Amino acid sequence: MQESRKNSIPKDMQDLWDLADNYSHPAEYSNEDAWALFEQKSQTSVRRMTWLKYAAAAIVLMVCSVLTYNTLSTNEAVDAQIFATNYSQFERIALEDGTTIEIAPNSTLKVPGNYGSKTRTIQLEGQAKFTVARNEDCPFIVQSEGLTTTVLGTVFEVRSYNNRNHQVVVHSGEVKVNTDQEEVLLVKNQSASYVNQTLSKELVFDFNNWNGVHKSLKYENATLAQIKDDIKAITGKILVIPEGKLNEKFTGKFENSGDVASICIVLSMAFEFEVTAI
Repeated sequence: MQESRKNSIPKDMQDLWDLADNYSHPAEYSNEDAWALFEQKSQTSVRRMTWLKYAAAAIVLMVCSVLTYNTLSTNEAVDAQIFATNYSQFERIALEDGTTIEIAPNSTLKVPGNYGSKTRTIQLEGQAKFTVARNEDCPFIVQSEGLTTTVLGTVFEVRSYNNRNHQVVVHSGEVKVNTDQEEVLLVKNQSASYVNQTLSKELVFDFNNWNGVHKSLKYENATLAQIKDDIKAITGKILVIPEGKLNEKFTGKFENSGDVASICIVLSMAFEFEVTAI
């Protein structure tokens, strides 16, 4: 009878029936087995969703950080103030915190747009004198080639021209001078020089007096090489000094740094050789 029924079934359904007969049915699941399988699938899905959630959050944070950095950098660049002087030009500026800066000729000073908010950091190429308003919570920092000068409130000078010796001179207070490898602490009438990757400290008197339209220059045991550099920076003129004499020391004062002819006469009288300018 069963065989008769089977023969009456259409061939397609019969093939499906035979296939089902050959299928090995798994053992029946208990309630506990079914629940365990559900929890396993759920935990896998949760772990995948959790990972995707953290990955998405990380991407969003990264994008926001980049946008924020670019915005801050752009704002700082746009808001930065740049002061530049030519030969024989002096400029005096006052910052919002009460700090005053006297910029020597042939110098460039950059004050970032965020100055005074959390830091008081400026950049200098050339020479300037700083009278810094005291703020113990926000140090004043001058970044120049190879040197970082940090103060709380004092009067000091920095000279840092490209490819020349760099110097910091303290008029009052304390100043910390750093290179990548060294650090010195300076007080009044002390200076730090950075020459040939070496930082040294010495006792010195003001090498510049900052008064008058044409600034006077005052030296204490200064080398002729230093004087030559100063005159070139201030006037654009080059002192012609005999070979081998650049390390000769000079103490004295030039009343008018722009009068190169008079400077040459004074130096020629002080030494037994002629000094000219071109």
